Amino acid sequence: MQAPATETVYFMNEAEMVDVALGILTEGPETGKALGTASGGR
Repeated sequence: MQAPATETVYFMNEAEMVDVALGILTEGPETGKALGTASGGR
């Protein structure tokens, strides 16, 4: 007999979701440029 599966559910309010989305958008191009520069320099 198997133990029941456990699932974790996360809840975010609108302000938290916007904060995370803005953080991803502001970091995205900088991370992409850094990765592109590192791989292009080799």
